[in-house]
Amino acid sequence: MEGRLVRLEPIDIPKHIDGLCDIQVYSPDAPQRFRYLFSNPPKIKEDTLAWLTSETAKFVYVIIDKNLNKVVGNLTLLSIIPEHGSIEIGVYFSDMISRKPGGTEAFYLILRHIFDELKYRRVEWSSDGRHKESKNAALRLGFVYEALFQQEMISKGVVIDNLWFSMLDQDWSVVKQAFVKWLDPSNFDERGIQKERLSDIRMRLEASLNVSIKPIDPPPPIITAEESEHNARTIDMSNWTPREKPSRKSIEGQHVRLEPLDISKHGDALYKVCTQSDSEQRFRWLPEYPPKNREEFQTWLEKAQISEDPLYFVVIDKASGTVAGRQTFLRIEINHGVIEIGHILWTSLIAKKPATTEALYLFAKYIFDGKA
Repeated sequence: MEGRLVRLEPIDIPKHIDGLCDIQVYSPDAPQRFRYLFSNPPKIKEDTLAWLTSETAKFVYVIIDKNLNKVVGNLTLLSIIPEHGSIEIGVYFSDMISRKPGGTEAFYLILRHIFDELKYRRVEWSSDGRHKESKNAALRLGFVYEALFQQEMISKGVVIDNLWFSMLDQDWSVVKQAFVKWLDPSNFDERGIQKERLSDIRMRLEASLNVSIKPIDPPPPIITAEESEHNARTIDMSNWTPREKPSRKSIEGQHVRLEPLDISKHGDALYKVCTQSDSEQRFRWLPEYPPKNREEFQTWLEKAQISEDPLYFVVIDKASGTVAGRQTFLRIEINHGVIEIGHILWTSLIAKKPATTEALYLFAKYIFDGKA
C-alpha cells in the first residue's frame, strides 16, 4: 500500500526482521511503547522472530518511512470475522512515526484497504483504559467510542479496563475525504506544521455534506486514565492463576435444573422448544434461525453437544419435568477469568417468571463461587 510519506508492506521476515528489531529490541524507548500492549518488548532477535511466526502475526503490515527508507512501525489486523465484515487494528509506532503525518497516512492506507478493497463494514480499536494517548488517537482518526469493558483482561499482572471504539462503512466516505484533505501537502506550512486539524476538517465536511458521524446514544460509561490506573494499581492480582473451564455437570436449583446438553436425553424435547408457535419471535435476537425440520436440528445438535465454547446447557422446569429452554457459557477466557452468558432461549413456560431469574443466578453462582 503506497502513500506519499509511507508504504505498508505485508510482513516478509527475511526483509523486515532487522528493521523490526531496531524499533522493538534495540530501541531504548521500547519498554514505554510496549507498556499498554499485551506482550513485553522482545529482548533478543529470536523473540521477534517467534512472534512473527506465530498465528497472531499472520496479518502484520510493516510501515516503511519513504524518506528514511526504514521500518518505523507496524499495523496488525486482528479479530478478523469475515462473515460479519468486522476487523480490529493493532498498532506499534516507533518515535520516528509517532505523532507525525506519516502515522496518520499509515492509518489512512490500512483503513482504505479494509473498506475500499476488502469491503469490510466495521473496524474496531481497543484501548487500555490507562492509555490516554490511544483514546485520543482513536477519536482524532474518526472512530466512535462505543463501550467500556471493565476489568476485561489481566495483562502483566494487573487488571485492565478496555475501551472499545468503532468505525463503520457508512461513515467511511466522510472520514476518507477528511484524511485526503488533511494529508494534502497544502495543509502543511514550510515547517511541516498542520494548518487545519484532522478533526476540524471532518467536522466541516460533515456540515457541508449534511451528514453526521453519530455518537452512541445514550453515551457509554466513561472512565478516566487516572481511574483506570488506580484500578490497575489497587486490585491485587499477585495470586491470580488461570481458572478452570466450566464443566459439563448439572446445576440444581429450586425451580429449574441446568443439564449439559445430551442429544439422547434432550434432543426431541429441545426440538419442540425450538419449533413452538412463537419460535420466530424467540429466535429473533439469536444468531441462528428456528430449525426447519428435525433432520436439520439434528445437525445443529451434534455440533452443539461437542462444543466447548459456547458450552450448552438445557433448562429443565422442575415443576413439570420438561425442557423449557437452553443457555450457554461462551467467550470463555480462562487466563483472564472472563466469561459470557448467552444464546438464551426460554419458552413461555418459564419466561418472565422466577425460574428464569434462578437460571441466570445458578450460572452466576457457578461462575463466581464455583458451586453447582
